[in-house]
Amino acid sequence: EKDSPDHVSLARNLVSSLQKKSFPSRRHFAYLMHMLSPRELLVVRSLALVMLTSLVVLNVYLYQTSTHMVPSQGGTLREGMVGNAHSFNPILATEKVDLEISSLIFSSLFKYDPVQETFVPDLVDHMEVSSDEKTYTLTLRKNITWHDAEPFDADDVLFTLEIAMDPAYKSPLGASLKGMKVKKQDQYTIILTLETPYAFLPSVLTFGIIPAHVFQQINPAAFPLSEANLNPVGTGPFAFERIRKDTQGAIRSIELKGNTRFLLTAPVYIENLIIKLFPTRAELVAALQEKSIDAAGMLPDADEPLPLALREHFHAFSLAFPQYTGLFLNEQKNQWLRYKEVRQALLLALPKQSMAQELYGSDVEIIDTPLLPFVKTLQGLPNGNILEAKKILQAWQEGMKPKPTKTKAKKSTPPPLAPSPSLTLTASSNPGQIAIAEKIAASWTALGIPTTVKTVESSKIKREIVRTRDYEVLLFSLKTDGTQDPYIFWHSSQREWPGLNLGLFSDTEADTLMTQARATYNETAQKEKYQALATIINKQIPAIMLWRSHYLYLIAPSFSGVTLKGLSATQDRFAHIAEWYTKEKRSW
Repeated sequence: EKDSPDHVSLARNLVSSLQKKSFPSRRHFAYLMHMLSPRELLVVRSLALVMLTSLVVLNVYLYQTSTHMVPSQGGTLREGMVGNAHSFNPILATEKVDLEISSLIFSSLFKYDPVQETFVPDLVDHMEVSSDEKTYTLTLRKNITWHDAEPFDADDVLFTLEIAMDPAYKSPLGASLKGMKVKKQDQYTIILTLETPYAFLPSVLTFGIIPAHVFQQINPAAFPLSEANLNPVGTGPFAFERIRKDTQGAIRSIELKGNTRFLLTAPVYIENLIIKLFPTRAELVAALQEKSIDAAGMLPDADEPLPLALREHFHAFSLAFPQYTGLFLNEQKNQWLRYKEVRQALLLALPKQSMAQELYGSDVEIIDTPLLPFVKTLQGLPNGNILEAKKILQAWQEGMKPKPTKTKAKKSTPPPLAPSPSLTLTASSNPGQIAIAEKIAASWTALGIPTTVKTVESSKIKREIVRTRDYEVLLFSLKTDGTQDPYIFWHSSQREWPGLNLGLFSDTEADTLMTQARATYNETAQKEKYQALATIINKQIPAIMLWRSHYLYLIAPSFSGVTLKGLSATQDRFAHIAEWYTKEKRSW
């Protein structure tokens, strides 16, 4: 029969005899499309498409799960700054713009880490302190090269420190290095010897190290005018490329290139960095609004508040900054300030929180001690209670009345008059400072102490007022420059210029505490001494602390890797710029 087992076996044998290969050949597949019906052909094509799509999706899935995004080199950061550039030499730099740019080009022995909020080694690998805490052995990092490929070593550090300490070179760093002795031990070891122990030494050694092979043939007279000051060679994350000037010859932008030899922290991801300079804060803000720059930083200004919309279009970092505003009381110029009750009433009458909120919003932090970061808060320093302030003042006035004298006269004598203090408050002519001064004067006048505001041009206030201590009450902002050492601001030896003890504070116990604390390496013991110092200052009230500024840094959201918490100086925001990036790639 047709379907019998014998018939099927015969058919198979016949087929096998005709085609020895049991699997279809390529030619058979070529005829497959002609043998299928349209419906079958549609099914086959659909299945093929599904299989191909599945294969692609599977490959993409495996690639994405087996790889991850990592920073990639490339891109340009356009940073805006307000001011003029004069010299990028860190031994000569004093202006904010110069200091910020030099920090990008030059590395330093130590730097402030804005994430850890402390000073850490930079060009130094590690530091050893002698048992008497007067000798510091700095071991330098190896395999570091200058931007011109010359090797970095101890000769460069020795040369930089000697230049900074030599009066002939007129470096502003000389005063902070006074009394230091420097010796080179070997190619990568420097020994520093101080007259007395100083726990804050790393904070002093944060200026850039300059190359000996570039500057050693330049004499002191020619040093400030050297072309190398505007064509710098450093070891920092960015190398100098060029400057661009306007028709008047003023520098308008500085172009830097990522340092491909940078080995201190990580590869520099940003390829190009363009610093754009603006004459005014308003022009800088306009550039941010127009997005012609990617980033900029600024301190709060009551006269020119930052538009809120900018914070929404940029990543905004509000960073604790060592600049505090206070009222410094000079009892030598006003006899009423000698009385503790008057100073207490002045403090208590000020509504610090509401003033700060009205003028600055959230860009300042109310403080009651200048001893940050060692002392965060103090008890017993209330403010904004004018009723209680009036009670203190009135009680003092009653106690100050002269006692009536006995007389044989029959007619009654008028009661003795209470003392009637008045004050003059000196402030900068900056509109923002005037607004603060007027609010303070209004509060004190309402207290019962008539207060007049005296304004002085901003450019003259340090030279004519601070230097001579010619004020009764001074509204002033002090910047600690990251040293964290309060000695220059509160020790009795600093009551005259160039000291900055603006409250003319003098206390033997306080002097001893400051001297001991700056020589103490034990952090716990050091904080205890500063807490005791803060308590003494709190009791005597030589000044009224108002608030600490927060530095606002804005950067476009296209940039990643930016981590900031607090600053010691404005240039510290660039401490980890080598880790910032705007390009990414996948890596296995």
